[in-house]
Amino acid sequence: MSHKKSSPTNNLLPLLLRPQFVVFSLSVIFSQIAANMLSIVLIVLTYNLTHSNFAVSILVMTFLLPQVFFSFLGGIIADAKNKRKILLFGNIARALVLVLFFFVKDTLAFIYLFMLIIAVLTQFYIPAEAPLIPHLVRRQQLLAANAIFGVCLFGSILVGYVVAGPAMRIFGSSGVFLFMAGLFALAFLCVQLMPDVAPSVRKLRTKKTMTANAFHLYHLVWKEFRDVLKILNDKKNVASSLLFLALSQVIILVLATVVPDYAQKTLHIPSEDISLVIFAPAALGMLLSSLLIGSRFTKNSHEKLISVGIFLSSIVLFLFAAIDLQNYFNLVALSIVITFIAGIANACIFIPAQTIVQSHVGNKSLSKVFGLLYLAVAILAFAPIIMTGVFADVLGVRAVLLGIGIMLLSLGFVKFYFNRKNKTLISALQAKKLL
Repeated sequence: MSHKKSSPTNNLLPLLLRPQFVVFSLSVIFSQIAANMLSIVLIVLTYNLTHSNFAVSILVMTFLLPQVFFSFLGGIIADAKNKRKILLFGNIARALVLVLFFFVKDTLAFIYLFMLIIAVLTQFYIPAEAPLIPHLVRRQQLLAANAIFGVCLFGSILVGYVVAGPAMRIFGSSGVFLFMAGLFALAFLCVQLMPDVAPSVRKLRTKKTMTANAFHLYHLVWKEFRDVLKILNDKKNVASSLLFLALSQVIILVLATVVPDYAQKTLHIPSEDISLVIFAPAALGMLLSSLLIGSRFTKNSHEKLISVGIFLSSIVLFLFAAIDLQNYFNLVALSIVITFIAGIANACIFIPAQTIVQSHVGNKSLSKVFGLLYLAVAILAFAPIIMTGVFADVLGVRAVLLGIGIMLLSLGFVKFYFNRKNKTLISALQAKKLL
């Protein structure tokens, strides 16, 4: 009796017919459009007020600092509480904060404070979002589901970046926040239609006094942190995948610090147009490569895709650094092509790395692992972002791009070396019939 194998090209369709996964995807789209619009708007407002890369780096750090203190705690809470309710609260709370911004004058101090509040709320939202996927699909559908998640994520980044500049012109620097609040409200409505997801672990216990609760929380966080470290120590592929997920996000954050200055001084375009010329092509590259990976590369090695992403990313950085040294192509047109390739590179890291994590970590610990990821991003990005702002103001953006490119290329060769060494060891063990 022959068994008909499912074609990789058909892996996406069954997921698109699952109502619970569709409403989840819509919630991702609306919330991510708003979140990515917000990032661009605040970066543009900050740069227009100060014309300083360092000021933009402080803005980025304002978003990262809460990750150090709250991301892992957010993962613990996401595992212990109803993830759907966390998403509901996160969307409506951010919508209300955005409405408040409409009534406040644009000042640098308030922009930093505003970003800090949004960042704290986000730390409890993000660890509950991606870990929902294994609850909504079957295990064998995880790569395809992550590809669709990547399409929604990167597609919403594309839309958010494209819309950010025109929205600021249409609604004004204050009115645009009402528009983004409406998008968070739509995400809230989509989550309302999702099924409840039971907590993966027992609910957090509460004590009689505030002091007792504080000590209980401290011991709980420390215990859960040690448990996650044990998981990463036992599963090296999960640890390395988390490292590359963190690295890809750190690179994006570092580049966001210098993009406004790069747009004005190298590409000679207004800072409001960076969403169209730089961020949008990158998001389009992420979107298209996510579709390709999900439909065609389900049988390919995850590690190979990650390696391709690392080497492509380093090449992109070198091209950006040298873009104005040539006289053959229009700078803006060439920049669009390079950022498109950058988007492909990022998706090659993001999708397989996230799939490895979801496939090898149980549901009871998945949110905590993602919480640790965002903690790692914040710690790893702290010094590079501050140094990038300073070096870009003193040495120029070219030196920063070359430095990051060299470090990333070196990491790619190290990964290639260890992968080859591991394959040689496995082959030797198989030859001796020890595996």
